[in-house]
Amino acid sequence: MSSIWLDLENKTTEFLELGLDKVINFEKFNRIAIVHHSSAIEGSSLTYEETALLIDEDITSKGKPMNDHLMVNDHYKALLFTLQKAAEKNSIEPEFLKQINSIVNQNSGKIYNTDLGIYDVTKGNFPLGNVTAGTTSLINHDKVVGMVEELCAKLDKKLNVLSDL
Repeated sequence: MSSIWLDLENKTTEFLELGLDKVINFEKFNRIAIVHHSSAIEGSSLTYEETALLIDEDITSKGKPMNDHLMVNDHYKALLFTLQKAAEKNSIEPEFLKQINSIVNQNSGKIYNTDLGIYDVTKGNFPLGNVTAGTTSLINHDKVVGMVEELCAKLDKKLNVLSDL
């Protein structure tokens, strides 16, 4: 056994002996962290603690925009949906990604009117215009569908290989 695997095994044993898995619900912590970071990337001003209160107890934060709360709830619903589909071992296809996109944007998404037409992100539609994240320009909109299809095919192939192990 390589030293990396031996070290990992020792750390796992040490972790279990400390009983930390009984003190902290890591699955819950990770779900909240994923939702918090994902929605923060999209502009939500909620802190980790405010995100946790909203998810756990449906408590909104005073002075924070309602759209930020809607965004967090949408991200959480999308995460639960994705985890459920992963447990069911559903294949990854563009329509599946559109479903996730639709849930992520259900209450906080917008309808965009571009030179190429109208698209509604609450329906999971892919963009009909170029997208930026801050100062970074993302791929040209006319390449999105082809690249999504390619990504889905590669991911699905990898998942099938892993499920055969």
